[in-house]
Amino acid sequence: MRRVTLGQFPTLSVLIARQKALAMKVAVSEGRDPSAERKHQNHERTFSDLAEHYIEEHAKPRKKSWAEDKRRIDAHLLPRFGTRRLGDIRADEIASMQQAIRRDRGLYESNRVAVLIRTIFNIARDQGLHKGENPGARIKLFREEKRERFLSPEELLKVNAALAEETNDYWRAYFPLSLMLGTRKNELLSARWENIDLEQGTLRLPTTKARPPSPSTPAHPGN
Repeated sequence: MRRVTLGQFPTLSVLIARQKALAMKVAVSEGRDPSAERKHQNHERTFSDLAEHYIEEHAKPRKKSWAEDKRRIDAHLLPRFGTRRLGDIRADEIASMQQAIRRDRGLYESNRVAVLIRTIFNIARDQGLHKGENPGARIKLFREEKRERFLSPEELLKVNAALAEETNDYWRAYFPLSLMLGTRKNELLSARWENIDLEQGTLRLPTTKARPPSPSTPAHPGN
């Protein structure tokens, strides 16, 4: 036997109390324990708890870009869902958030945030921290177009400084050569000594899937 309090009169009307009592009777007839379910609901983790667990236990130990995940959590997810219980977060709310971020910050940022919240819930389910559905599982990402991006002079200085400290001779040679020649990755990695004419200062690109052979069009790296 267990005694359950439905609410206090007159805040809770008689009509609503009867409806709640009937719902509890139905739950008991189905073999459920309404009291235990209510206790579990009251102590269910909030999204803020889950986000902190994700950063500390998953992102920091595994991702070099964990700080970017934290920035997106702090900027977009916690203001909307921080105090919410995990089971109360709905897919339509995430979709609405995605639209708002696209409007304010662009589609690339909105897609990254949508993928992030989906990942957080997936990890929670895998680790037994959340037994409900993943509200971000069916959120569709916006179509992204390829972007060209060039390093700024300040970024190039940082790259050169990092290469100067690189202990691997191959990487220390590969990246400057790639930047200087502008070749695709496989074109440079597939090159052999017979493709290089040191006297003429030329490199003939080998055959790759992305580019047909071009023996008559050498690349000129200079001195």
